[in-house]
Amino acid sequence: MSRSITKWLLSAAIMLLVVIFLVSCTEEETTDEDAEREEIIVLTMWDVSATAEEARVITPIIERWNTENPNVQIRREGFDNESYKIKIKTAIAANEAPDLFFSWGAGFSQPFVDAGKVLALDGYLSDEVKNNALDGVLTNSIYNGNIYALPYNMWFGVFYCNTELFEQYNIKLPDTYDELLHAVREFRKHGVGPIGVGVNDRWTAMFYHNILALRTAGADLCNDALNQRARFDEPEFLEAVQRLDELVKAGAFIDGHLGLGWDDMRELFKQGQIPMMFQGTWLTGELEMDDCPVKGKVVARKFPVIEGASGTGTEYLGGSVDVFMVSANTKHKNEAVRALEYICQFLSEDGFTEGIGLPVYKGGADLSQMDRLTVQASKLVEDSTGFVLAWDTFLVGADAQLHLNLVQEIFAGVLTPESFVEKMQNINE
Repeated sequence: MSRSITKWLLSAAIMLLVVIFLVSCTEEETTDEDAEREEIIVLTMWDVSATAEEARVITPIIERWNTENPNVQIRREGFDNESYKIKIKTAIAANEAPDLFFSWGAGFSQPFVDAGKVLALDGYLSDEVKNNALDGVLTNSIYNGNIYALPYNMWFGVFYCNTELFEQYNIKLPDTYDELLHAVREFRKHGVGPIGVGVNDRWTAMFYHNILALRTAGADLCNDALNQRARFDEPEFLEAVQRLDELVKAGAFIDGHLGLGWDDMRELFKQGQIPMMFQGTWLTGELEMDDCPVKGKVVARKFPVIEGASGTGTEYLGGSVDVFMVSANTKHKNEAVRALEYICQFLSEDGFTEGIGLPVYKGGADLSQMDRLTVQASKLVEDSTGFVLAWDTFLVGADAQLHLNLVQEIFAGVLTPESFVEKMQNINE
């Protein structure tokens, strides 16, 4: 073989080796890139923060998580309160729930747990979260001895009063039910709808029944009835419905309330058109925002007491029931629980700062950093002697729907108080 042919063969062999090496490197780089892409986990999440205003707390928390955890990204979607109740039930029944989802503890989530659709968190939660949870806040997240959810705040009902309207018409802020009825009649004389409610979203109407039942029956009897240890047709519960019926017939609630919803009621109050409204502590921060027309004009008070009744002014509607859960079908259980812990702890602290609820973990925000109305509301429960959850979250499934429907019928004037308590007692029988 000639020397030139030998050189040519040697060069060709070298070129072949170079090509093989380059191809190998390219394949290795591609494999590394693919592996890197595969390591990015996406967790889906649903909550009830539909509007930009409502999402002002949770959005930055999710953004911080995504920045700090580039390989575990959360994609959240917000819904309005009422449509979400149907959506989450439908999704869970169809095994299409997101990895993380908002829910209400106690009775609302009981069917999810019973159906095996929610992850038991006990084996995944960090000791830090367990130790930092305040006493009692996990009560409504425990089913059959296991933790299935993490709360992120505690709320209670507040009687919001627009002092400007009370002063304008020279009406006393009510401390008792009789004074409340007097204020209702005085505002009506001036053509003012006294109390805010949006019956189209039934839960806003239910709040008034639930607090009246707390005032007539007291926390212990309410909790006993909800736990099927007492009857819903006891005289104290009949009195509560009679009082509600009396308020409806006295024109206590704003005009058109049957067709209004939560957003309508809230907006009318914020615009200074409603003197009184019984709602949760999640509104305190919103009512103190700079662009809120009633900023500085609203006071947070206890709902009026009923003189001579069993309930006291130190018992409150509310508790720790707003929670997040992890789907049992998630493919990323450890990552989902880690994200859950992060979200709930920051929501607890940041939510308190922004006035949407009280903290449920140690080391929360300082009251000195809170707005005026949040501080005012927080101090109301310093003398608390009992809490009762909103009944639609304590009761399970069809029982909760029945209760909401019955309250709506009282507001519509198509049901008697006697029929109301009789139908409620059917739940316990």
